[in-house]
Amino acid sequence: MSHAGRMSGPRVVVFFVATVLSVAAGLAVARALGPGRARGYVVTTAFWAGSIVFPAHALAMLHVLTFTSLAAMSIALSGGTLLLLRAKMSDLVADASALALAPLSAFHLAWSRRSLILAGLIFATGLVALCAVSAWLAPQEPTSWDAFWYHEPMAAFAIQNHSFQPVLLDSHEQRINGFPRGFETILMWFAMVFGRTLIDFPNIAVVPGLVSAVFLLCRRVCSDDLICLAMGLVILTIPGCAMNLQSSHNDPTVAFFTVAAIAFAFAESLRLRDVAATVWTLGLGITAKSTCLLPVLLLSLFVLGRLLLGKAPLSARARAGAIGLGLGFLLAA
Repeated sequence: MSHAGRMSGPRVVVFFVATVLSVAAGLAVARALGPGRARGYVVTTAFWAGSIVFPAHALAMLHVLTFTSLAAMSIALSGGTLLLLRAKMSDLVADASALALAPLSAFHLAWSRRSLILAGLIFATGLVALCAVSAWLAPQEPTSWDAFWYHEPMAAFAIQNHSFQPVLLDSHEQRINGFPRGFETILMWFAMVFGRTLIDFPNIAVVPGLVSAVFLLCRRVCSDDLICLAMGLVILTIPGCAMNLQSSHNDPTVAFFTVAAIAFAFAESLRLRDVAATVWTLGLGITAKSTCLLPVLLLSLFVLGRLLLGKAPLSARARAGAIGLGLGFLLAA
């Protein structure tokens, strides 16, 4: 992995451009889905991940998966989304500024109410900051079983073979050939530019989305924003999550995909755009981990039931289109 992607100026620039465009497109999609900073974090994070995962799978099927082709498809997807939604620069800047300032608003709210949740905010911020700095200065060696035996090799073989084609391995290493690899395509994307330098960073990148997805779910049953935020922060303190933040394990990212899908599926008034967001995040989940099969099945049936039996203001054509979109997308995934 150390020689899979050597840091070079042009690649870093392209990586930065692709990332900025995917975030901008995610902001545009979030605005189309409705107001709210938490929703903005969730949608933007999900779009960023999808702009890597879905093009990577398409290119791998054609055996043309390279940094150049992946960057081109990611940029095309993001740019096409911005054009389709007719996004305005002023709106994107305003939404990005709102998300950037949201953590400060959370600190201010906790401080003004003299809430103990302020301690949780300080801890969570410190934990994420420590993991981010450590990921840059001292990426973990793949000494754990999972990272060494399949997470990072899956990314490395994809870079070497320009596809997900099976590789000749003994029986103890067949997980490399058989496991889903949606998360590993994100590892691969970072490795193509930085080698192993940022191999531990993808899980850290989804933290705002994960916390916000839990916030959205709690907001359905609790009107206190601070309590809902606390529930999101609790996720980060779960040992299994905290231990895996700075690692190439896929669990925190898969948790984000799943919780985000639940949040979209349980939208108070199910619209076609909510169905599309649900399908997008379910697709990310099913490409990332085999244990997502059950939640994907249950959530798909739940959304299908809501479409067929609910009183949502959708035309028959929109219902049919949503059902066809979901079934086709999930079958393809």
